Amino acid sequence: MIVSAFWITLRQLRISQENQARNFNQIEFIQNDILDKRNKEIRVETLNQVKYFQNEIQESIEALINDHLPNSFPIIWRNLQENPISENLYQHHRSFYDKMTALDSRNKNKVNLILRKIDSFSAFFLHSSLDSNLAFQIIGNDFLKQTDLLLGPLAFFRKDENSTYCAHLLELKTKWSNLH
Repeated sequence: MIVSAFWITLRQLRISQENQARNFNQIEFIQNDILDKRNKEIRVETLNQVKYFQNEIQESIEALINDHLPNSFPIIWRNLQENPISENLYQHHRSFYDKMTALDSRNKNKVNLILRKIDSFSAFFLHSSLDSNLAFQIIGNDFLKQTDLLLGPLAFFRKDENSTYCAHLLELKTKWSNLH
């Protein structure tokens, strides 16, 4: 009888271990399934943001450059790469600074709105779970070139080095420049 009780106890332990192993396998399968779904969601949302950049933001930048900014601004903004602030713009690109100052408020607001749109776009890649590396592979070079073009207008609105104006844009620009 003792041997039978011992054998039954061993059998129950074996069944319990098998059930536990099966439960662990099911939990692992569910976790992997959840991770796969989440990775797909991140990829889809990243691609949506990339599409938004390609369709909306690039068109806005083109319109900004063609319609709302003073003509003949530099393609390369010397002395603004490291510190795009209005004082540096004034010192090194005085004619552009004066033209920006002379713009009517409607056009200044359009420039400001587009820069803030790019800043908001940048914030998604800095402060969310979007795949920044995937986005960089697709639009990184265009983003860097276009934000380089906009350093003058950006500097016009940044009063000093502590300004938070378009800080996300500048941070993403730095991050993606290091990947380049």
